Amino acid sequence: MKVLNKTKKVKVLGYPFAGGQGKSGVELTPSWLQDQTWFKNMASKSKGLIEYEAIKVTDQSNNLNKKDEVSDNIPKNFENVYSSSLSL
Repeated sequence: MKVLNKTKKVKVLGYPFAGGQGKSGVELTPSWLQDQTWFKNMASKSKGLIEYEAIKVTDQSNNLNKKDEVSDNIPKNFENVYSSSLSL
């Protein structure tokens, strides 16, 4: 039986966005994750187990920071959520 010692990578997409959320915090996850020691260790050039890609979003804010209301069956903050999701 042949044993394969091939190392696999993990691709992490940093998507700092809380457009559909009622509370803030979700948009902070990418920066929090990158500050973790284990993440830095695994993403280091010597190990190269994690490949990180930052995703640009139109606006990181959650729904609490939006003043627009639901109208004509279009949810609050819909344009921001939709525009940001197109970048994925």
